[in-house]
Amino acid sequence: MSELRTEVKALHHNEAAAEKSEIITVQRELDSLNQKTREDLENLRNDVTIEMNNRKIATRAEQQNMQIKIQDLSNNFTKHLADMRTESEAQKWQTTRLLIGSSMVEYELILVTLATLIICGLGFSKYLRTRNKEVPTRSEGVQTESRGKGDSASELETLG
Repeated sequence: MSELRTEVKALHHNEAAAEKSEIITVQRELDSLNQKTREDLENLRNDVTIEMNNRKIATRAEQQNMQIKIQDLSNNFTKHLADMRTESEAQKWQTTRLLIGSSMVEYELILVTLATLIICGLGFSKYLRTRNKEVPTRSEGVQTESRGKGDSASELETLG
């Protein structure tokens, strides 16, 4: 029996050693798997962080591009508005110049008309004055006979 006991103890001991060895191997595999899982999780976290940062950068770039486009549109609208205002002012000045020019032409026509009327009025008044004077029945510039030798007033009669 002592042999049996020794044999059972040796078997027990061998089994315990084998189980202990197996437990150590499983423990090492578990530690290795835990380490690999932690590394994979860390890599995954880093990948997610990098992807999120890339997405943030892309979003910022898109926002900046949109802001640039909005600014360009605003600048174009401002430029077109300024051009339209400039054109409007130019049209106002051109209209003002045309009105002033046409007014000057009208004033010139009025002055010419007044001058013509004045000249015609003067000519007509002279005509009326000469017509109202007694016109002798004799011809103009013709020498008449003297009635007497000393009569100088009747030597020459002219109208004039």
